[in-house]
Amino acid sequence: MTIRITWADPNGPLTQEDEVRVYRDTAPFDGATLPAVLDTLAADVTSYDDATAVANTSYWYAVGFEKDGRVVVALTSFVYVVGTLHEEADGF
Repeated sequence: MTIRITWADPNGPLTQEDEVRVYRDTAPFDGATLPAVLDTLAADVTSYDDATAVANTSYWYAVGFEKDGRVVVALTSFVYVVGTLHEEADGF
């Protein structure tokens, strides 16, 4: 089962992030109560394939952009995994 999440790179060349962090949990969360980082990606990456998703499970995702030790988190997105379909979440 793979969930692909995509987002737009919010930074221009003068405000380039150092890395991108993907967060996931099975319950809603916000920027003040982030779960553990699911994965850390290079700057400018704009998609992530979560191959660890399990069928019939609800997930909430968020993407964080780290610059000089500060993380700015994009809005979270909800995905419900049904059977063995490939689900895609856009809109970060």
